[in-house]
Amino acid sequence: MKNNAYPMKPIRTEADYQAALQLVAPYFENEPELDSDAGAHFEAMLTLIEAYEAKHCPVDPTNQASPTTESRRSNQ
Repeated sequence: MKNNAYPMKPIRTEADYQAALQLVAPYFENEPELDSDAGAHFEAMLTLIEAYEAKHCPVDPTNQASPTTESRRSNQ
């Protein structure tokens, strides 16, 4: 079995969500190049996280930013 340096799986539960957030947290400190494997992983994980948040984390209509997007903005 191949060791995957960039693991990815569906986010179905709160535990999956928390694990995904921990997995991408280092990318916010040192954002990878977009055309790298790490960059593709980061982008894919953010897509999965944002899909989970859209379904499970209601957003105040006056503030359309998702928790992940807001975190990313504050780190820039």
